[in-house]
Amino acid sequence: MKKEKLIQQFWNQADKNIHLKQYDKALSCLNECNKLLPNSENILNAIALVSVEMKDLVKAKKYFLKSLTINSNQFSTHLNLGKCNELLLLEDEAFQNYSDALILNPDLIDALVNRALILQDQQKFYDAKRDMEKAISLQLKEGENQIEELYFGLANIMIDLNENKEALSFIEKALAIKPDIRYLISKGNALSNIGELKDNLVSFYEDVLKQYPRSSEAMSNLGFLYMHHNNFNKAEEYFVKSLRINPQNYYAMHNLGNLQLGVGNFKEGWMNYESRNHLDRNELICILKGIPEWLPSSPKNQKLLIWGEQGIGDQILYASMIDKNNFDPKNTTLAVNSKIVKLLQRSFPHFNIISLEHIPKIKETFDLQIQIGSIGKYLRLNIDDFFNNTNYKLIAYKQLTDEIRKKYKKKDKLLCGISWTSSAGKDKNCELNDLIPLFKLKNIEFINLQYGDVSKQFALLKEEFGINVIEVNDLNLYDDVDGLTSLIDACDFIVTTSNINAHIAGALQKDTYLLTAITVKKFHYWHAVNDKSIWYPTVKIFTQERKGKWELPINKCVKTIRDITS
Repeated sequence: MKKEKLIQQFWNQADKNIHLKQYDKALSCLNECNKLLPNSENILNAIALVSVEMKDLVKAKKYFLKSLTINSNQFSTHLNLGKCNELLLLEDEAFQNYSDALILNPDLIDALVNRALILQDQQKFYDAKRDMEKAISLQLKEGENQIEELYFGLANIMIDLNENKEALSFIEKALAIKPDIRYLISKGNALSNIGELKDNLVSFYEDVLKQYPRSSEAMSNLGFLYMHHNNFNKAEEYFVKSLRINPQNYYAMHNLGNLQLGVGNFKEGWMNYESRNHLDRNELICILKGIPEWLPSSPKNQKLLIWGEQGIGDQILYASMIDKNNFDPKNTTLAVNSKIVKLLQRSFPHFNIISLEHIPKIKETFDLQIQIGSIGKYLRLNIDDFFNNTNYKLIAYKQLTDEIRKKYKKKDKLLCGISWTSSAGKDKNCELNDLIPLFKLKNIEFINLQYGDVSKQFALLKEEFGINVIEVNDLNLYDDVDGLTSLIDACDFIVTTSNINAHIAGALQKDTYLLTAITVKKFHYWHAVNDKSIWYPTVKIFTQERKGKWELPINKCVKTIRDITS
Protein backbone atom coordinates (compact mmCIF):
# COMPACT_ATOMS: atom_id res chain seq x y z
CA MET A 1 0.00 0.00 0.00
CA LYS A 2 2.88 2.29 0.83
CA LYS A 3 4.45 1.57 -2.58
CA GLU A 4 1.22 2.41 -4.43
CA LYS A 5 0.88 5.64 -2.50
CA LEU A 6 4.46 6.62 -3.30
CA ILE A 7 3.92 5.92 -7.00
CA GLN A 8 0.79 8.09 -6.96
CA GLN A 9 2.70 10.93 -5.31
CA PHE A 10 5.44 10.84 -7.95
CA TRP A 11 2.80 10.56 -10.69
CA ASN A 12 0.86 13.57 -9.39
CA GLN A 13 4.03 15.63 -9.08
CA ALA A 14 5.03 14.66 -12.65
CA ASP A 15 1.62 15.76 -13.86
CA LYS A 16 2.00 19.17 -12.18
CA ASN A 17 5.48 19.61 -13.68
CA ILE A 18 4.17 18.74 -17.15
CA HIS A 19 1.49 21.42 -16.86
CA LEU A 20 4.23 23.88 -15.80
CA LYS A 21 6.34 22.67 -18.78
CA GLN A 22 9.10 21.70 -16.36
CA TYR A 23 9.81 18.52 -18.30
CA ASP A 24 13.13 17.66 -16.67
CA LYS A 25 11.49 17.58 -13.24
CA ALA A 26 8.54 15.62 -14.65
CA LEU A 27 10.90 13.07 -16.16
CA SER A 28 12.70 12.66 -12.84
CA CYS A 29 9.39 11.87 -11.12
CA LEU A 30 8.36 9.44 -13.86
CA ASN A 31 11.69 7.64 -13.61
CA GLU A 32 10.99 7.11 -9.92
CA CYS A 33 7.59 5.68 -10.85
CA ASN A 34 9.27 3.37 -13.34
CA LYS A 35 11.70 2.10 -10.70
CA LEU A 36 8.83 1.26 -8.39
CA LEU A 37 6.61 -0.19 -11.15
CA PRO A 38 8.87 -1.11 -14.13
CA ASN A 39 6.31 -2.77 -16.41
CA SER A 40 3.54 -0.20 -16.44
CA GLU A 41 2.58 0.75 -19.99
CA ASN A 42 1.11 4.03 -18.72
CA ILE A 43 4.36 5.06 -17.03
CA LEU A 44 6.45 4.03 -20.04
CA ASN A 45 4.21 6.01 -22.36
CA ALA A 46 4.40 9.05 -20.08
CA ILE A 47 8.22 8.89 -20.08
CA ALA A 48 8.15 8.64 -23.87
CA LEU A 49 5.80 11.63 -24.26
CA VAL A 50 7.87 13.80 -21.91
CA SER A 51 11.00 12.76 -23.83
CA VAL A 52 9.33 13.98 -27.03
CA GLU A 53 8.72 17.35 -25.37
CA MET A 54 12.40 17.42 -24.39
CA LYS A 55 13.38 16.64 -28.02
CA ASP A 56 15.00 13.36 -26.95
CA LEU A 57 13.33 11.38 -29.73
CA VAL A 58 15.60 8.35 -29.55
CA LYS A 59 14.71 7.88 -25.88
CA ALA A 60 11.03 8.48 -26.62
CA LYS A 61 11.06 5.80 -29.31
CA LYS A 62 12.75 3.35 -26.93
CA TYR A 63 10.02 3.77 -24.31
CA PHE A 64 7.14 3.64 -26.81
CA LEU A 65 8.52 0.34 -28.11
CA LYS A 66 9.00 -0.97 -24.57
CA SER A 67 5.38 -0.14 -23.79
CA LEU A 68 4.21 -1.97 -26.90
CA THR A 69 6.13 -5.12 -25.91
CA ILE A 70 3.96 -5.18 -22.80
CA ASN A 71 0.71 -4.49 -24.65
CA SER A 72 0.76 -4.35 -28.44
CA ASN A 73 -2.95 -3.39 -28.61
CA GLN A 74 -2.44 0.26 -27.64
CA PHE A 75 -3.55 2.12 -30.74
CA SER A 76 -2.63 5.50 -29.21
CA THR A 77 0.93 4.30 -28.57
CA HIS A 78 1.28 3.13 -32.17
CA LEU A 79 0.04 6.59 -33.19
CA ASN A 80 2.52 8.41 -30.93
CA LEU A 81 5.37 6.17 -32.05
CA GLY A 82 4.49 7.08 -35.63
CA LYS A 83 4.68 10.79 -34.82
CA CYS A 84 8.04 10.19 -33.13
CA ASN A 85 9.39 8.29 -36.14
CA GLU A 86 8.25 11.09 -38.45
CA LEU A 87 10.27 13.57 -36.38
CA LEU A 88 13.21 11.16 -36.72
CA LEU A 89 12.63 11.26 -40.52
CA LEU A 90 11.84 7.53 -40.48
CA GLU A 91 8.88 7.82 -42.83
CA ASP A 92 8.47 4.12 -43.64
CA GLU A 93 8.44 3.16 -39.96
CA ALA A 94 5.96 5.92 -39.21
CA PHE A 95 3.69 4.71 -42.01
CA GLN A 96 3.68 1.22 -40.49
CA ASN A 97 2.95 2.64 -37.03
CA TYR A 98 -0.08 4.54 -38.33
CA SER A 99 -1.27 1.46 -40.19
CA ASP A 100 -0.92 -0.63 -37.01
CA ALA A 101 -2.93 1.97 -35.10
CA LEU A 102 -5.66 1.87 -37.75
CA ILE A 103 -5.88 -1.92 -37.58
CA LEU A 104 -6.72 -1.54 -33.89
CA ASN A 105 -8.93 1.53 -34.39
CA PRO A 106 -10.00 2.10 -38.04
CA ASP A 107 -11.65 5.40 -37.10
CA LEU A 108 -8.55 7.05 -35.63
CA ILE A 109 -8.58 10.42 -37.38
CA ASP A 110 -5.01 11.48 -36.52
CA ALA A 111 -3.60 8.24 -37.88
CA LEU A 112 -5.62 8.58 -41.11
CA VAL A 113 -4.46 12.16 -41.64
CA ASN A 114 -0.81 11.45 -40.87
CA ARG A 115 -0.78 8.36 -43.08
CA ALA A 116 -2.42 10.35 -45.87
CA LEU A 117 0.35 12.95 -45.70
CA ILE A 118 3.02 10.25 -45.92
CA LEU A 119 1.23 8.68 -48.89
CA GLN A 120 1.10 12.09 -50.53
CA ASP A 121 4.84 12.53 -49.96
CA GLN A 122 5.37 9.11 -51.57
CA GLN A 123 3.24 10.26 -54.54
CA LYS A 124 0.57 7.64 -53.81
CA PHE A 125 -2.06 10.28 -54.26
CA TYR A 126 -5.18 8.13 -54.67
CA ASP A 127 -4.43 6.24 -51.45
CA ALA A 128 -3.74 9.56 -49.71
CA LYS A 129 -7.05 10.93 -50.97
CA ARG A 130 -8.91 7.88 -49.64
CA ASP A 131 -7.47 8.29 -46.14
CA MET A 132 -8.08 12.04 -46.02
CA GLU A 133 -11.67 11.69 -47.26
CA LYS A 134 -12.37 9.13 -44.53
CA ALA A 135 -10.82 11.42 -41.93
CA ILE A 136 -13.11 14.26 -43.06
CA SER A 137 -16.16 12.03 -42.94
CA LEU A 138 -15.32 10.93 -39.38
CA GLN A 139 -14.54 14.47 -38.25
CA LEU A 140 -17.88 15.76 -39.58
CA LYS A 141 -19.65 13.13 -37.48
CA GLU A 142 -17.77 14.18 -34.35
CA GLY A 143 -18.12 17.92 -35.01
CA GLU A 144 -16.40 20.47 -37.22
CA ASN A 145 -13.45 21.21 -34.94
CA GLN A 146 -10.35 21.72 -37.11
CA ILE A 147 -12.23 20.47 -40.19
CA GLU A 148 -10.76 23.33 -42.24
CA GLU A 149 -7.30 21.76 -41.87
CA LEU A 150 -8.58 18.50 -43.28
CA TYR A 151 -10.24 20.34 -46.19
CA PHE A 152 -6.89 22.02 -46.81
CA GLY A 153 -5.03 18.70 -46.72
CA LEU A 154 -7.47 17.09 -49.15
CA ALA A 155 -7.25 20.10 -51.47
CA ASN A 156 -3.46 19.78 -51.66
CA ILE A 157 -3.74 16.09 -52.50
CA MET A 158 -6.24 16.92 -55.25
CA ILE A 159 -3.85 19.52 -56.64
CA ASP A 160 -1.22 16.78 -56.86
CA LEU A 161 -3.80 14.66 -58.71
CA ASN A 162 -4.45 17.58 -61.07
CA GLU A 163 -8.06 17.70 -59.80
CA ASN A 164 -7.74 21.44 -59.39
CA LYS A 165 -11.39 22.48 -59.70
CA GLU A 166 -12.36 20.04 -56.98
CA ALA A 167 -9.40 21.27 -54.90
CA LEU A 168 -10.66 24.83 -55.19
CA SER A 169 -14.05 23.85 -53.75
CA PHE A 170 -12.39 22.44 -50.62
CA ILE A 171 -10.08 25.44 -50.28
CA GLU A 172 -13.13 27.71 -50.39
CA LYS A 173 -14.75 25.60 -47.64
CA ALA A 174 -11.61 26.00 -45.52
CA LEU A 175 -11.46 29.76 -46.14
CA ALA A 176 -15.14 30.14 -45.23
CA ILE A 177 -14.33 28.74 -41.80
CA LYS A 178 -11.02 30.54 -41.21
CA PRO A 179 -8.87 32.93 -43.28
CA ASP A 180 -5.37 31.49 -43.60
CA ILE A 181 -2.46 32.45 -45.83
CA ARG A 182 -1.68 28.75 -46.45
CA TYR A 183 -5.13 28.22 -47.87
CA LEU A 184 -4.72 31.22 -50.15
CA ILE A 185 -1.36 29.97 -51.40
CA SER A 186 -2.95 26.62 -52.32
CA LYS A 187 -5.79 28.45 -54.01
CA GLY A 188 -3.25 30.32 -56.13
CA ASN A 189 -1.56 27.03 -57.07
CA ALA A 190 -4.88 25.50 -58.12
CA LEU A 191 -5.87 28.59 -60.12
CA SER A 192 -2.53 28.51 -61.91
CA ASN A 193 -2.94 24.82 -62.71
CA ILE A 194 -6.35 25.28 -64.32
CA GLY A 195 -4.91 27.96 -66.59
CA GLU A 196 -6.13 31.14 -64.94
CA LEU A 197 -4.98 34.15 -66.97
CA LYS A 198 -1.71 35.73 -65.92
CA ASP A 199 -3.26 39.13 -65.15
CA ASN A 200 -5.91 37.51 -62.94
CA LEU A 201 -3.26 35.56 -61.05
CA VAL A 202 -1.15 38.68 -60.57
CA SER A 203 -4.22 40.46 -59.16
CA PHE A 204 -4.94 37.49 -56.92
CA TYR A 205 -1.45 37.51 -55.38
CA GLU A 206 -1.43 41.30 -55.07
CA ASP A 207 -4.68 41.03 -53.09
CA VAL A 208 -3.14 38.29 -50.93
CA LEU A 209 -0.15 40.53 -50.21
CA LYS A 210 -2.47 43.36 -49.16
CA GLN A 211 -3.86 41.02 -46.50
CA TYR A 212 -0.52 39.37 -45.68
CA PRO A 213 2.24 41.83 -46.64
CA ARG A 214 4.89 39.72 -44.89
CA SER A 215 4.07 36.50 -46.71
CA SER A 216 7.34 35.23 -48.11
CA GLU A 217 5.53 32.41 -49.90
CA ALA A 218 3.04 34.71 -51.67
CA MET A 219 5.91 36.87 -52.89
CA SER A 220 7.79 33.78 -54.03
CA ASN A 221 4.75 32.52 -55.95
CA LEU A 222 4.30 35.91 -57.60
CA GLY A 223 7.95 35.82 -58.61
CA PHE A 224 7.43 32.31 -59.96
CA LEU A 225 4.47 33.57 -62.00
CA TYR A 226 6.48 36.41 -63.52
CA MET A 227 9.39 34.08 -64.22
CA HIS A 228 7.22 31.75 -66.25
CA HIS A 229 5.95 34.61 -68.32
CA ASN A 230 9.53 35.69 -69.00
CA ASN A 231 9.36 38.91 -66.96
CA PHE A 232 12.66 38.13 -65.30
CA ASN A 233 13.23 41.54 -63.71
CA LYS A 234 9.90 41.40 -61.87
CA ALA A 235 10.48 37.77 -60.95
CA GLU A 236 13.87 38.52 -59.42
CA GLU A 237 12.41 41.49 -57.54
CA TYR A 238 9.81 39.31 -55.82
CA PHE A 239 12.20 36.43 -55.11
CA VAL A 240 14.58 38.88 -53.43
CA LYS A 241 11.71 40.40 -51.41
CA SER A 242 10.59 36.90 -50.41
CA LEU A 243 14.08 36.03 -49.16
CA ARG A 244 14.39 39.28 -47.20
CA ILE A 245 11.32 38.23 -45.22
CA ASN A 246 12.39 34.59 -44.91
CA PRO A 247 16.03 33.87 -45.79
CA GLN A 248 15.23 30.15 -45.46
CA ASN A 249 12.54 30.09 -48.16
CA TYR A 250 14.48 27.58 -50.21
CA TYR A 251 11.85 27.39 -52.93
CA ALA A 252 12.30 31.10 -53.57
CA MET A 253 16.08 30.73 -53.39
CA HIS A 254 16.10 27.76 -55.77
CA ASN A 255 13.87 29.52 -58.29
CA LEU A 256 16.00 32.64 -58.02
CA GLY A 257 19.07 30.51 -58.70
CA ASN A 258 17.47 28.93 -61.75
CA LEU A 259 16.43 32.36 -63.01
CA GLN A 260 19.89 33.86 -62.49
CA LEU A 261 21.58 30.94 -64.23
CA GLY A 262 19.07 31.22 -67.05
CA VAL A 263 19.83 34.91 -67.67
CA GLY A 264 23.59 34.51 -67.33
CA ASN A 265 24.18 35.70 -63.74
CA PHE A 266 26.22 32.59 -63.06
CA LYS A 267 28.13 33.62 -59.93
CA GLU A 268 25.02 34.37 -57.83
CA GLY A 269 22.94 31.78 -59.65
CA TRP A 270 25.15 28.84 -58.72
CA MET A 271 25.24 29.94 -55.07
CA ASN A 272 21.43 30.08 -54.88
CA TYR A 273 21.16 26.82 -56.83
CA GLU A 274 22.84 25.07 -53.88
CA SER A 275 19.53 25.48 -52.04
CA ARG A 276 18.26 22.40 -53.91
CA ASN A 277 19.81 20.31 -51.12
CA HIS A 278 17.28 21.76 -48.69
CA LEU A 279 14.36 20.80 -50.94
CA ASP A 280 15.22 17.20 -51.78
CA ARG A 281 16.47 14.90 -49.07
CA ASN A 282 19.46 12.87 -50.23
CA GLU A 283 20.91 10.25 -47.90
CA LEU A 284 24.34 10.56 -49.53
CA ILE A 285 24.65 14.15 -48.28
CA CYS A 286 24.60 12.75 -44.73
CA ILE A 287 26.81 9.78 -45.59
CA LEU A 288 29.49 12.01 -47.16
CA LYS A 289 29.12 14.91 -44.72
CA GLY A 290 32.56 14.53 -43.14
CA ILE A 291 34.47 14.55 -46.44
CA PRO A 292 35.65 18.05 -47.53
CA GLU A 293 34.29 19.52 -50.75
CA TRP A 294 36.53 19.68 -53.79
CA LEU A 295 37.88 23.08 -54.85
CA PRO A 296 39.70 23.97 -58.09
CA SER A 297 42.76 24.59 -55.91
CA SER A 298 42.60 21.10 -54.33
CA PRO A 299 45.66 18.90 -54.97
CA LYS A 300 45.06 16.59 -57.92
CA ASN A 301 46.69 13.63 -56.20
CA GLN A 302 43.90 13.38 -53.62
CA LYS A 303 41.17 10.81 -54.10
CA LEU A 304 38.06 12.60 -55.35
CA LEU A 305 34.46 11.42 -55.56
CA ILE A 306 32.11 13.27 -57.93
CA TRP A 307 28.57 12.05 -57.40
CA GLY A 308 25.30 12.61 -59.21
CA GLU A 309 22.62 13.81 -56.81
CA GLN A 310 19.90 14.56 -59.36
CA GLY A 311 18.12 12.74 -62.19
CA ILE A 312 19.76 10.89 -65.06
CA GLY A 313 19.32 13.80 -67.45
CA ASP A 314 21.00 16.18 -65.00
CA GLN A 315 23.86 13.74 -64.47
CA ILE A 316 24.44 13.55 -68.22
CA LEU A 317 24.28 17.34 -68.46
CA TYR A 318 26.71 18.10 -65.64
CA ALA A 319 29.12 15.40 -66.76
CA SER A 320 30.03 17.86 -69.52
CA MET A 321 32.09 19.72 -66.89
CA ILE A 322 34.36 16.75 -66.20
CA ASP A 323 37.61 16.80 -68.16
CA LYS A 324 41.30 16.07 -67.71
CA ASN A 325 42.16 19.75 -67.31
CA ASN A 326 40.31 20.06 -64.02
CA PHE A 327 40.22 16.50 -62.73
CA ASP A 328 42.94 13.87 -62.59
CA PRO A 329 41.46 10.68 -64.11
CA LYS A 330 43.71 8.46 -61.99
CA ASN A 331 42.34 9.91 -58.76
CA THR A 332 38.76 10.77 -59.74
CA THR A 333 35.72 8.52 -59.36
CA LEU A 334 32.39 9.51 -60.88
CA ALA A 335 29.33 7.87 -59.27
CA VAL A 336 26.09 7.98 -61.27
CA ASN A 337 22.76 6.21 -61.69
CA SER A 338 23.34 2.54 -62.48
CA LYS A 339 21.46 2.92 -65.79
CA ILE A 340 24.19 5.10 -67.28
CA VAL A 341 27.33 3.50 -65.84
CA LYS A 342 28.17 1.63 -69.08
CA LEU A 343 27.42 4.68 -71.18
CA LEU A 344 29.73 6.92 -69.16
CA GLN A 345 32.43 4.25 -68.92
CA ARG A 346 32.50 4.28 -72.70
CA SER A 347 32.40 8.07 -72.88
CA PHE A 348 34.95 8.70 -70.08
CA PRO A 349 37.38 5.78 -70.57
CA HIS A 350 40.13 7.32 -68.42
CA PHE A 351 37.94 7.93 -65.36
CA ASN A 352 36.60 5.44 -62.83
CA ILE A 353 32.81 5.27 -63.26
CA ILE A 354 30.72 3.48 -60.63
CA SER A 355 27.09 3.20 -59.54
CA LEU A 356 25.82 5.44 -56.74
CA GLU A 357 24.85 2.35 -54.74
CA HIS A 358 28.53 1.57 -54.12
CA ILE A 359 29.31 4.83 -52.31
CA PRO A 360 28.42 3.80 -48.71
CA LYS A 361 30.81 0.84 -48.92
CA ILE A 362 33.81 2.81 -50.20
CA LYS A 363 33.29 6.32 -48.82
CA GLU A 364 36.37 6.06 -46.56
CA THR A 365 38.64 5.79 -49.60
CA PHE A 366 38.00 9.40 -50.67
CA ASP A 367 39.76 12.56 -49.52
CA LEU A 368 37.40 14.95 -51.30
CA GLN A 369 33.89 14.90 -52.72
CA ILE A 370 31.54 17.15 -54.69
CA GLN A 371 28.03 16.87 -56.06
CA ILE A 372 28.12 16.90 -59.83
CA GLY A 373 25.62 19.77 -59.93
CA SER A 374 27.89 21.89 -57.73
CA ILE A 375 30.86 21.87 -60.10
CA GLY A 376 29.32 24.72 -62.07
CA LYS A 377 29.91 27.24 -59.28
CA TYR A 378 33.61 26.82 -59.97
CA LEU A 379 33.83 25.99 -63.67
CA ARG A 380 30.86 27.73 -65.37
CA LEU A 381 31.02 31.35 -64.29
CA ASN A 382 30.59 33.10 -67.64
CA ILE A 383 29.19 32.34 -71.07
CA ASP A 384 32.64 31.69 -72.53
CA ASP A 385 33.07 28.76 -70.13
CA PHE A 386 30.24 27.04 -72.02
CA PHE A 387 31.31 27.92 -75.54
CA ASN A 388 34.93 26.98 -74.83
CA ASN A 389 33.85 23.46 -73.90
CA THR A 390 32.54 21.87 -77.07
CA ASN A 391 34.44 18.58 -76.77
CA TYR A 392 31.86 16.81 -74.59
CA LYS A 393 30.22 13.95 -76.43
CA LEU A 394 28.60 10.74 -75.29
CA ILE A 395 29.78 7.62 -77.07
CA ALA A 396 26.95 5.26 -77.96
CA TYR A 397 27.38 1.51 -78.42
CA LYS A 398 28.35 1.68 -82.09
CA GLN A 399 27.43 -1.89 -83.04
CA LEU A 400 23.86 -1.43 -81.86
CA THR A 401 23.66 2.01 -83.48
CA ASP A 402 24.73 0.52 -86.81
CA GLU A 403 22.26 -2.37 -86.49
CA ILE A 404 19.35 -0.01 -85.81
CA ARG A 405 20.30 2.33 -88.62
CA LYS A 406 20.73 -0.54 -91.06
CA LYS A 407 17.33 -1.99 -90.12
CA TYR A 408 15.21 1.18 -90.03
CA LYS A 409 16.95 3.87 -92.07
CA LYS A 410 15.75 4.20 -95.66
CA LYS A 411 18.14 5.62 -98.23
CA ASP A 412 15.81 8.32 -99.48
CA LYS A 413 14.46 9.41 -96.07
CA LEU A 414 15.71 10.97 -92.87
CA LEU A 415 15.11 9.17 -89.58
CA CYS A 416 13.55 11.31 -86.85
CA GLY A 417 13.20 10.12 -83.25
CA ILE A 418 10.20 11.43 -81.32
CA SER A 419 9.06 11.62 -77.70
CA TRP A 420 6.41 13.81 -76.13
CA THR A 421 6.00 13.09 -72.42
CA SER A 422 7.95 13.02 -69.18
CA SER A 423 7.13 11.51 -65.80
CA ALA A 424 8.48 14.69 -64.20
CA GLY A 425 5.40 16.83 -64.86
CA LYS A 426 2.18 16.83 -66.86
CA ASP A 427 2.59 20.39 -68.09
CA LYS A 428 5.79 19.37 -69.89
CA ASN A 429 3.87 16.89 -72.01
CA CYS A 430 2.09 17.37 -75.29
CA GLU A 431 -0.31 14.93 -76.95
CA LEU A 432 0.86 12.68 -79.74
CA ASN A 433 -1.78 14.22 -82.01
CA ASP A 434 -0.21 17.65 -81.40
CA LEU A 435 2.72 16.42 -83.49
CA ILE A 436 0.63 15.75 -86.62
CA PRO A 437 2.07 18.81 -88.45
CA LEU A 438 5.49 17.23 -87.90
CA PHE A 439 4.35 13.83 -89.18
CA LYS A 440 3.13 15.44 -92.40
CA LEU A 441 6.64 16.51 -93.38
CA LYS A 442 7.87 14.68 -96.47
CA ASN A 443 10.87 12.38 -96.80
CA ILE A 444 11.04 11.64 -93.06
CA GLU A 445 10.53 8.35 -91.23
CA PHE A 446 9.59 8.60 -87.55
CA ILE A 447 10.83 6.25 -84.86
CA ASN A 448 9.62 6.07 -81.27
CA LEU A 449 11.81 7.17 -78.34
CA GLN A 450 8.94 7.39 -75.84
CA TYR A 451 9.08 4.84 -73.03
CA GLY A 452 5.95 3.05 -71.84
CA ASP A 453 3.23 1.25 -73.77
CA VAL A 454 2.30 3.68 -76.55
CA SER A 455 1.35 1.10 -79.19
CA LYS A 456 -2.39 1.90 -78.88
CA GLN A 457 -1.67 5.59 -79.51
CA PHE A 458 0.30 4.69 -82.62
CA ALA A 459 -2.47 2.36 -83.82
CA LEU A 460 -5.02 5.20 -83.54
CA LEU A 461 -2.63 7.56 -85.29
CA LYS A 462 -2.32 5.15 -88.18
CA GLU A 463 -6.05 4.42 -88.32
CA GLU A 464 -7.15 8.06 -88.24
CA PHE A 465 -4.36 9.78 -90.18
CA GLY A 466 -2.45 7.04 -91.99
CA ILE A 467 0.72 7.95 -90.09
CA ASN A 468 3.16 5.18 -89.24
CA VAL A 469 5.68 5.45 -86.40
CA ILE A 470 8.35 2.76 -86.06
CA GLU A 471 8.61 0.97 -82.73
CA VAL A 472 11.74 -0.94 -81.72
CA ASN A 473 10.03 -3.57 -79.60
CA ASP A 474 13.16 -5.38 -78.43
CA LEU A 475 14.47 -2.27 -76.63
CA ASN A 476 13.35 -1.30 -73.12
CA LEU A 477 13.34 2.47 -73.52
CA TYR A 478 12.95 3.07 -69.78
CA ASP A 479 15.56 0.80 -68.21
CA ASP A 480 18.01 0.29 -71.07
CA VAL A 481 19.45 3.80 -71.32
CA ASP A 482 22.49 2.47 -73.17
CA GLY A 483 20.21 0.97 -75.84
CA LEU A 484 18.14 4.16 -75.93
CA THR A 485 21.33 6.13 -76.54
CA SER A 486 22.18 3.94 -79.53
CA LEU A 487 18.65 4.38 -80.87
CA ILE A 488 18.95 8.17 -80.61
CA ASP A 489 22.40 8.01 -82.17
CA ALA A 490 20.94 6.11 -85.13
CA CYS A 491 18.52 8.99 -85.88
CA ASP A 492 19.35 11.90 -88.14
CA PHE A 493 17.64 14.24 -85.68
CA ILE A 494 15.06 14.12 -82.91
CA VAL A 495 12.01 16.11 -81.78
CA THR A 496 11.15 15.89 -78.09
CA THR A 497 9.67 17.61 -75.10
CA SER A 498 11.85 18.17 -72.02
CA ASN A 499 12.95 14.73 -70.84
CA ILE A 500 15.98 12.46 -70.73
CA ASN A 501 15.99 12.11 -74.53
CA ALA A 502 16.78 15.80 -74.90
CA HIS A 503 19.84 15.40 -72.68
CA ILE A 504 21.06 12.25 -74.40
CA ALA A 505 20.61 13.73 -77.87
CA GLY A 506 22.30 16.97 -76.87
CA ALA A 507 25.24 15.11 -75.33
CA LEU A 508 25.52 12.99 -78.52
CA GLN A 509 25.73 16.29 -80.42
CA LYS A 510 22.66 15.19 -82.33
CA ASP A 511 20.47 17.82 -84.01
CA THR A 512 17.61 18.18 -81.54
CA TYR A 513 14.40 20.22 -81.65
CA LEU A 514 13.16 20.74 -78.11
CA LEU A 515 9.57 21.72 -77.29
CA THR A 516 9.29 23.35 -73.85
CA ALA A 517 6.27 24.43 -71.82
CA ILE A 518 5.87 27.88 -70.31
CA THR A 519 4.28 26.92 -67.00
CA VAL A 520 6.61 24.29 -65.62
CA LYS A 521 9.63 24.95 -63.45
CA LYS A 522 12.25 26.85 -65.42
CA PHE A 523 15.26 24.65 -65.97
CA HIS A 524 18.26 26.92 -66.26
CA TYR A 525 19.96 24.55 -68.67
CA TRP A 526 17.33 25.17 -71.32
CA HIS A 527 18.25 28.85 -71.31
CA ALA A 528 18.85 29.73 -74.94
CA VAL A 529 21.22 32.04 -76.81
CA ASN A 530 19.79 32.60 -80.27
CA ASP A 531 17.26 29.81 -79.51
CA LYS A 532 20.04 27.29 -78.82
CA SER A 533 20.99 25.67 -75.52
CA ILE A 534 24.21 26.98 -74.00
CA TRP A 535 24.91 23.49 -72.62
CA TYR A 536 24.14 21.58 -75.81
CA PRO A 537 24.86 23.65 -78.94
CA THR A 538 22.94 21.22 -81.19
CA VAL A 539 19.69 21.63 -79.23
CA LYS A 540 17.32 24.24 -80.69
CA ILE A 541 14.54 25.36 -78.34
CA PHE A 542 10.91 26.21 -79.13
CA THR A 543 8.85 27.46 -76.16
CA GLN A 544 5.13 27.90 -75.59
CA GLU A 545 3.74 31.40 -75.21
CA ARG A 546 0.53 30.19 -73.51
CA LYS A 547 -0.08 27.37 -71.06
CA GLY A 548 -1.13 24.14 -72.78
CA LYS A 549 -0.92 25.64 -76.26
CA TRP A 550 1.58 23.72 -78.37
CA GLU A 551 0.61 24.96 -81.84
CA LEU A 552 3.09 27.84 -81.95
CA PRO A 553 6.28 26.01 -80.84
CA ILE A 554 5.40 22.94 -82.94
CA ASN A 555 4.68 25.03 -86.05
CA LYS A 556 7.95 26.92 -85.58
CA CYS A 557 9.76 23.62 -85.15
CA VAL A 558 8.14 22.16 -88.29
CA LYS A 559 9.05 25.25 -90.34
CA THR A 560 12.67 25.05 -89.17
CA ILE A 561 12.92 21.37 -90.09
CA ARG A 562 11.21 21.96 -93.45
CA ASP A 563 13.62 24.79 -94.28
CA ILE A 564 16.62 22.65 -93.41
CA THR A 565 15.49 19.45 -95.13
CA SER A 566 13.85 20.82 -98.26
